[in-house]
Amino acid sequence: MKKEFNDRTLGYLLITVMYIVAFFTGLILYDLIDGIHILLRVLIMTVSSTFVLFLFSSLISNSSVYDPYWSVFPVVTAFLLYDYGGEAHPLSKLMLVFIFIWGLRLTANWAYTFKGLEYEDWRYTKFRTAHPKLWPIINLFGIHMFPTVVTYLLMLAPIEFFETVNKGTVTNQFNVSSILAILVMAVAIIIEFLADIQSHIHRRRHPKTIINTGLWKVSRHPNYFGEIAFWFGTYLLLISLNTSMWVLFLGPLVNLLMFVFVSIPMMEKRMMKKYPEYLEYQKNTNVLIPLKKKQQ
Repeated sequence: MKKEFNDRTLGYLLITVMYIVAFFTGLILYDLIDGIHILLRVLIMTVSSTFVLFLFSSLISNSSVYDPYWSVFPVVTAFLLYDYGGEAHPLSKLMLVFIFIWGLRLTANWAYTFKGLEYEDWRYTKFRTAHPKLWPIINLFGIHMFPTVVTYLLMLAPIEFFETVNKGTVTNQFNVSSILAILVMAVAIIIEFLADIQSHIHRRRHPKTIINTGLWKVSRHPNYFGEIAFWFGTYLLLISLNTSMWVLFLGPLVNLLMFVFVSIPMMEKRMMKKYPEYLEYQKNTNVLIPLKKKQQ
C-alpha cells in the first residue's frame, strides 16, 4: 500500500476523485438552499465540501489532500456565479479570466511539487506529532476549516461583484478604479508566475541553497506579495462598480494579516533553522515588497 501511495499518478487520480465528490456534495446543497442570500449559500457549499475533504484526509491520514483547495474553490465559485446568458459584462469576463489564471497557476504549482500521497506538508506532520490528542480538532478546524474561511472571505468581493453585474444595473464598463484594479491583478499574477519559475529553476540547479536572485533578490516572499496584491485587486474591481460594498475589505485584510503574522513568521523560522546564512539574507532583502532594500 505504501508503494502504491508513493505513485504520483495514482495520487493525482485519487485526489481528483476526492475533489469531485467534495464539490458535488457542496453543489447539491447549494442548489437545495436556493432562496437565501448568495453569500450564505456559497459559505454552506464551501464548508460542506471542506468537511468531505476532511473525511477523506482522515481516512488516508494525510491532510495535504486539502492543499489544492485554496486554488480550486475560487475557480469553481467564479464559474458557478458567472452569468452565461446574453452578452456578459466585459469586467465580469475579466474577473473570471483572472481568477481562472490565478487558480491555474497555484494548482499547477501544487501539481509540480506533489510527491504522492505518502508525503504530507511538514507543518501538518509537526502538529500531528506535537499534539496527538488534539490532532483531530487541529486537523478539522485549523488545517481545513480555517483556510476555507479565509478563502471564503477573499471570495466575498468576487461573489458580490458577480451579483452586482448579474443584476444588469451596471452601465459603465471601465473607469479609473477598474483599470487600476485590472493592472493590480495582472501585475500580481505576473509576479507570482515569475517567482514560481525562478524558485523551481533554482531548486533544480542549486538544491539546498537559498534563492537570492531575480524577484527573490528584492523580496524574501514575492509569491506572498503577489497573492496579497491579487486579492486587493479583486476588491478594487468590486468597488469600482459598487462603492457601498467597501466593508468587504475584510477579506483582503484578513489575508494580509494571515501572511504577515502566521505564514511568513512560520516560514522564516524554518528557514533560519535550515540555513544559517538566512540571517544575512534577511538583513539585505525586504520581507514582502519587491523593491531593493535601503542599506542602513
